Amino acid sequence: MIDNVGKFITHNSKIEEAISFLGLKSEEMDSKLIYEVIRVIDGVPLFMHDHFDRLKSSFESLNKTLMLSMDDFSHGVYDLISTNKNHNCNVMLEILADDVQEWDLYVRESHYPTAKTYEIGIKVGTIELERENPEAKVWNSEYKNIVNQKMKEDNYYEVLLVNRDGFITEGSRSNVFFIKGNKVYTSPLKYVLRGITSVYAVKCCEKEGIEVVNELVSNTEISTIDAAFITGTSVNILPIASINNIVLRSTQNHVIKRIMKSFESLISEQC
Repeated sequence: MIDNVGKFITHNSKIEEAISFLGLKSEEMDSKLIYEVIRVIDGVPLFMHDHFDRLKSSFESLNKTLMLSMDDFSHGVYDLISTNKNHNCNVMLEILADDVQEWDLYVRESHYPTAKTYEIGIKVGTIELERENPEAKVWNSEYKNIVNQKMKEDNYYEVLLVNRDGFITEGSRSNVFFIKGNKVYTSPLKYVLRGITSVYAVKCCEKEGIEVVNELVSNTEISTIDAAFITGTSVNILPIASINNIVLRSTQNHVIKRIMKSFESLISEQC
């Protein structure tokens, strides 16, 4: 079922009513459908150029050339939120990496963490699973079904992917960071789909003088870390309270608090 919640969608630069809108997502389109999710706060789409650059990179990783222009992308997002009169939402872009690059924009059904969630942190688990092509943000129905079932069965907010060598690479829909002492550890780029929020989280670390180490953390090392957090379009920077029932004091961690405060200031500057 399509997760659109707006009365209008954009199809190939044209605003249309969403009455019969089904979107492009389907098992038949897996490996061809590239997508981006843009957070809109008070009418301002965040990190638009970063999303567009990642969109181009996704196409390039599939040996394709993006035909959509930055101007059409930007105008499409602003027209969509204006027409729907929704200035605080997530906007979903779907575009086919095919000879005819059909594309849609719509207001995606989204759930944001409450203030209480940030205070207590989230429960996550691990799953032995790898993305087929981490460099491209490509829709994969089977992958989505597997991780959603795992989260539902174990009541996890998110699951962290563990590769064949036993290392944690990323979250199913997020990037993950681990704290050891005063250092922040995160996966090298070649192992993950680098999220836009995670890029700015690293910049916040640099601004705060916090060392970031690009190094994989083993699934067997969870009990040795001090704290952890995930980053993502809807969650920003969200502390992890436990991984596989191993309790972490992430919400009290001074390093995470500094990063969260710096990121909040960054968002305030954008909006």
